[in-house]
Amino acid sequence: MRSRFWGPIAVLLGWFVVAYSGLVSRLLLPSPVETAAALSSGYRVLWWDLAATLGRLCVAFAIGSSLGVVTGTCLGMSRKLYGFFELVIDFFRSLPVITLFPLAMIMFGLGNLSKVALTAWTVFLLTVVNTIYGVRQVPRTRVLAARTLGARKLSLVFKVLVPSAIPTIIGGLRLAVSLGLVVVIVTEMFTGTASGLGKRIYDAGLIYEIPTMYAAIIIAGFTGFALNKIITLAEGRVAHWSGK
Repeated sequence: MRSRFWGPIAVLLGWFVVAYSGLVSRLLLPSPVETAAALSSGYRVLWWDLAATLGRLCVAFAIGSSLGVVTGTCLGMSRKLYGFFELVIDFFRSLPVITLFPLAMIMFGLGNLSKVALTAWTVFLLTVVNTIYGVRQVPRTRVLAARTLGARKLSLVFKVLVPSAIPTIIGGLRLAVSLGLVVVIVTEMFTGTASGLGKRIYDAGLIYEIPTMYAAIIIAGFTGFALNKIITLAEGRVAHWSGK
C-alpha cells in the first residue's frame, strides 16, 4: 500500500524543483504552494463548479449507461440485429465526439441540455459496445445448460447473460465515466455555462489566473480518479466471482 504513494510524492517533489529552479516561468508553472493557496482561497467557487460538473455528468451517465446496457444486451443476443446495426455503431464509435459539438448546440441550445445530451451519447456508445461484447462472449454451454433447465428468455437474460457479462460491462462503464467527464468539461469550456470546472479552467487561463487554473485541473483529475475507484469498488461487490 505504501508504495502507491511514492509516485505522487515524486511528482510533487519534481513540481517543487521545477517551479523554484527557474527552468519554467512562474507565469506558466506556479509552485504547489501557490496552487494550494488558490485552492484554499477559492474553494467555495471551485466546489460549486465541481458540483455543477458532477451534476451534469451524473445525469448523462445514468441515461447513457442504462440505455447502453439495454441496447447492448438486445444486440448481443441477436446476431441478425447486431449485423443490421454493426456499421452504424462502428461509424459513430469512430467519429470524434468533438465534431458533434456544433450539432448539439444547434439541436439543444447552449444550456445544460446540450452538455448532458452529448455526454450521454458518449457514455451510451462505450457502454453499448462493451455490453455487446460481454453478452456475445458468454459461453454457449452456459446458455444451453440454462435452457435445458427450463430457463425462459427473460430469465436467461437476467440470470445468465447479464450477470456473465457484468465484468465486461463495468469495464466499459469505467471508460465511459472517464470520457464522459472529459466531454462535460470540454463542453463547459466552449458551449457556454454559468458554472463548471471547464468554465473555471478556461476563464482562469484567459485572464492568466494560472494558480486557479491549476487548482481546477487538479480537482478535475481527482474527480476522475474517485469516480473510477467507485466503479471499481462496485465491480468488486457486484462481480465478486470474476476474481478481480
